[in-house]
Amino acid sequence: MKVSARCYLTFFLSVWANLGLAELPFTQREILEFDARYRQAECFVKLEAVITDRARTPDLNERSLRSAIIDTRRREVPDILLPSVNLVPFDWESAIEVRRGYFAYLHYATACERRFEATEKIVRTINRLIKGISFRFLHDAPAAESGAADIDLPFWTDKPSYEPDIWPIMHGVWKGQPAAMLALGERMAAEKEYMGAFRMFALAAERLPDGPDRSRATAGRDRAWAEIPPDRRDRAIAALDQNRKELPPHRP
Repeated sequence: MKVSARCYLTFFLSVWANLGLAELPFTQREILEFDARYRQAECFVKLEAVITDRARTPDLNERSLRSAIIDTRRREVPDILLPSVNLVPFDWESAIEVRRGYFAYLHYATACERRFEATEKIVRTINRLIKGISFRFLHDAPAAESGAADIDLPFWTDKPSYEPDIWPIMHGVWKGQPAAMLALGERMAAEKEYMGAFRMFALAAERLPDGPDRSRATAGRDRAWAEIPPDRRDRAIAALDQNRKELPPHRP
């Protein structure tokens, strides 16, 4: 399933509000410094993760393996952003051997010319820390099989969801700027992402001075609220309260 930039940004904000940044594959600082400069086709690496001893990895699954890759990236190559880790399970048997595990596609978004060097560090660490599984490079993997076609996120310039101004807007939101919140709210509302739109409009209305922009934010908040199903409104309010606590105060 393809994911639009607006859907992703709503997810991004929702996860941050409800679970915290630890659940995301990047930190707030990384997002504040990020700008898309690469094509996704030139930023991915394919690995094979073969389970060598299931008894030693009884709790290994896609979520735990993805978390291990993300956590290792943070420690070993903190200056390279890895927004997406796509895992594909495989189960292959022949007359000689049985191989079970995952193909792991690592989609980097910064310093893509260093992606092989970065992945080598990640592989060395995971092979040392996680017993019962063995990672290795699969070189020359075609881009068509990387899952990139199904990852329509604005981290890469060759994605349909990418727009040159989306990251300056996101930077403004994370800095607590009401004009950026208003702009993101209007984009979300246009895509019928009303949960995220409500929160952005509400935050903008609280921070903007009296005037036309505040009136737009207030009207947008009320329209988005009317579109949220009644059984989801408590969650929308809780997420808004969390955003109020974690977004920095705006200083005109």
